[in-house]
Parts: sequence; structure tokens; C-alpha cells
Amino acid sequence: MWFLSETQLLGLLTYGGDPRAVGPSTDWSPTMPLARVQKLEAQMATLLQHVWPWMQNAIEESATRVGQQMEQMMDQLASLQANLDALLTPPETEPESTPTTPVDDMVLDTLIRDEMTPPTSSHHTGKLPHYGRTSNDIEAGRAHKRERQELEVA
Repeated sequence: MWFLSETQLLGLLTYGGDPRAVGPSTDWSPTMPLARVQKLEAQMATLLQHVWPWMQNAIEESATRVGQQMEQMMDQLASLQANLDALLTPPETEPESTPTTPVDDMVLDTLIRDEMTPPTSSHHTGKLPHYGRTSNDIEAGRAHKRERQELEVA
């Protein structure tokens, strides 16, 4: 037995039940037999029976996993809140600074003595410091330069 679409059924009723009289404009494609439809429905029901327990198990496992993840995140959040509270609360007692004793001064004096020279920079290597020059040295250098230039000209 064949199933008919609404258009085909209407055409049959209009033309007196003769499928050849429906005309070429009507879609007259064969449809699936009832036995085949019933067989497919039975196969789908069997497949659903096999898949259903697996789906339920997967859903339960997923729900359990999500629940555990939520518990872990809530624990981490509580720990973070406790740490934040500890950081934001002012200390109950102010720490007292220890007074400096003469021993500390003696240690510092021993470590930093006048014998230590400051490290020289590679930038200043080979240059003379300006503070070592006096105005007499500068004048003597200029006089020597003038004499040398006069000798070269002569």
C-alpha cells in the first residue's frame, strides 16, 4: 500500500479515484509502504532503547563532574576571601623599630673607610679630573702653547 500526499489525494477525489486522470501537473511520486515505515519505527525504538541508558549515564557523570568542579571553585574562592581579609585588616600591634646602638655605627665605620676609593667608570678612564687642575696649571699650559706656536711661525 502506498501513502499519498494531500495533493495526490485531492486529485484522486477530484477525478473520481483514477490515478491516471490526476494529470501531469500533480506530483505523483511513489511513497514509502506502510510495512517499511513500521520496520524503521521498530529499528528506531530498538536504537533508542540501547542509547537511552548510555545517555543517562553520560548525563549523570557530567553532573557529578560539574558538581565537583563547583565545590573546588567555592573552596578556592573562600580561601581567596580569607587571604584578602587577612591582608586588608590592620595589624593589631605596630612593630617597634630597634634603636641603633653604637655597635652598628662601629660596624658601618669599619666597612666604609676613607681607604676605599670610589670605583672608576670606564667612561672616565684616561681623563684627568677637573678638580685637580688649578688656574696656575691652566695658565702655564696656555703660555707653553703660545711659545710653541711662535717658534713654529719663526
